[in-house]
Amino acid sequence: MLLLVDIGNSSTTFGISNGKKKYFCWHCPTKTLEKKKSFQVSQIENLKRGKINQNKISAVIICSVVPKLNRIIKKNYKDMFLNGKVFFIGNDIQIPINNKYKFPLQVGNDRLVNALGVKFSYSLPAMVVDFGTAITIDIISKKGDYLGGVIVPGINLSLKALYENTALLPLLNPRKPKAILGKDTENSILSGIFYGYSFLVDGLIGKLKATFNAAPVVIATGGNLEIMKQLCKGIDHYSQNLTLKGIEIAYNLTINKAKQPK
Repeated sequence: MLLLVDIGNSSTTFGISNGKKKYFCWHCPTKTLEKKKSFQVSQIENLKRGKINQNKISAVIICSVVPKLNRIIKKNYKDMFLNGKVFFIGNDIQIPINNKYKFPLQVGNDRLVNALGVKFSYSLPAMVVDFGTAITIDIISKKGDYLGGVIVPGINLSLKALYENTALLPLLNPRKPKAILGKDTENSILSGIFYGYSFLVDGLIGKLKATFNAAPVVIATGGNLEIMKQLCKGIDHYSQNLTLKGIEIAYNLTINKAKQPK
């Protein structure tokens, strides 16, 4: 049994894989990962909630875009799972995808495992829209190469920026606006953010599609997926756990390759 961990800038997702298609998942704010005792208590409580025997966790595979947390998380998990090894994507586990970015090391591992998950799960060419702290759109070629993408500030960042840089606008939790025409300040903000981002994403998808010879399939994932899937029109498939799927695929490919005779 595997514990898959996706450490993002704002939120961290955990998923248990027993080799089947569905994961048992839970989430926490990334900033809480540094508190060892509460972190371990939370992990154990969630494992119990999923009726998971922690002694059966054979490996913990972590994809992190917050390097300062890596050492802490590794130690915490080693203390928790005496029978389980801890691996990091990009260090212990390679992502077997041809990265054609001009500066390959600039691409976050989360974007590459998303591309890997798409490569093994959908037809190609493809585009991945990730509604995370930043909204990213990444391109995978017909050959399965990672070509590059687009990055814009995410929904929560925009809501926070409005609050922090204005005197009168409130800090809002993300939720679907009542209508595109806001009749009060809260709904005006929500409408501007969510409809604005839906038009932005659909517009970028349209422009990027024009660079392909064959029509790409478009897959979306990320923390704000549930709201945005109601507003965006240019997305073909939705995969809440695409990053976890990519982490698991990278792990299995690396382990199977290591087992092959040389």
